[in-house]
Amino acid sequence: MFDVAKENAHVAEWIADYVHGAGKQRVVVGLSGGVDSTLAAALAVDGLGACNVLGLIMPCESVQADHDYGVAVAEALGIKYVVLDLGALCAKAMALVSDCEFHSPMTVPNMKARCRMMMLYGYAAETYALVLGTTNRSEAEVGYYTKWGDGAVDIEPLAEYYKTEVFQMAREVCARHEITTEIVEKPPSAGLWIGQKDEDELPPYDLLDQYLVGRGGETKVFVANCSFNVEGVESIIAATKHKREMPPSCARLTPTDIL
Repeated sequence: MFDVAKENAHVAEWIADYVHGAGKQRVVVGLSGGVDSTLAAALAVDGLGACNVLGLIMPCESVQADHDYGVAVAEALGIKYVVLDLGALCAKAMALVSDCEFHSPMTVPNMKARCRMMMLYGYAAETYALVLGTTNRSEAEVGYYTKWGDGAVDIEPLAEYYKTEVFQMAREVCARHEITTEIVEKPPSAGLWIGQKDEDELPPYDLLDQYLVGRGGETKVFVANCSFNVEGVESIIAATKHKREMPPSCARLTPTDIL
């Protein structure tokens, strides 16, 4: 049984225990105006207190609504927030790689995510804080995040919770903290380009989560009747395996190898 209030209280307590155990008092979190960052920020406030949570709102050729939702979340939670327009920074970074022979459509979106993480770590260093992650388990299992971008954090409070569970948990904190429920109801988006939606690239989260929950277990019946491209999802999981592992290192030669 999934008890939303208890799960939220558990995560808030875990955040506090981890942050204090690391010798810190506060966290910095990127507020995208989406459900994941809203839930992570709210649970950090529950565990650490509003005075110990700093939100960064980092538009980068983004829609105005993302900025507005981020501000609304910060103000509802009573946390300090800073708005950083990263458009010029990302444009400068892209100009430095624009002469490459090959061009990937993901270079710009990934550059945006990495510029945002650079700012988060800059503010974390200045305020003696940890960077709070916002990636959920559904995203983690299919690698739906930017390596060394939003995947590079100090603490991941939502990484064991599937997206459909995040929606449930977020509704509880939105009601308790008087945050607009539009954040939960609007289509999920990473906000990396205009009009981008998660489910343009992934199956609907309710179906994806059903598959991921059963994946590796007794899923043969479900998979056989699945209404999305299972092979495509498995291909994504395989292709993003490197994101879920530490960078490999080459083993030294042993004396036997040398001989």
